[in-house]
Amino acid sequence: VAFPFGHGLSYTTFAYDGIFAQPDDDGEGITVIVGVTNTGSRRGREVVQAYVAVPESAVQRVPQALGGFGSVTLDPGERAELEIHIDRRDLEYRDTRTGQAVLEPGRYVVAVGASSRDLRGSTEVELEGEEVRVPLTLTSTLAEAMASPVVAQAIGDAMGAVTGGGESGGAGAGDALGVDLAAMMG
Repeated sequence: VAFPFGHGLSYTTFAYDGIFAQPDDDGEGITVIVGVTNTGSRRGREVVQAYVAVPESAVQRVPQALGGFGSVTLDPGERAELEIHIDRRDLEYRDTRTGQAVLEPGRYVVAVGASSRDLRGSTEVELEGEEVRVPLTLTSTLAEAMASPVVAQAIGDAMGAVTGGGESGGAGAGDALGVDLAAMMG
């Protein structure tokens, strides 16, 4: 690639330091703070870009996505801290089973740089997110049904009654067949 995403030209150079990220108090995104220093001999403007990756994602995602950006104009030798807000919508994915946008819980890696191929540093942040609750339908699989505690209890009770074991948690549940049927279904 001759010019990577976000590439720009400048008559000066910049250094980055002190990269820090934290979840917003309201759970609506991530705030990134990065120190930027003009290390060149001319006044210049730098556009700092923040890219987000979710390494342990349960769904297939792009390796990194532009989450936000900010710019700062600095004189030679001047340093400033730049704050970049990454909105919750830019962190979510669309769950195809529910049709809803979901903020996945887990570790998010935030990298900052002058372009997608000129990343100067990264940091990690843990987000609480939300678990996807797939509604049960007539076409739901047994595994999807067993993921619901209420349905799992009802199926376990029914299987216990069929096999002569009483309630799903009772002694002897599944003993008539020599197996724990509820465990086999999960």
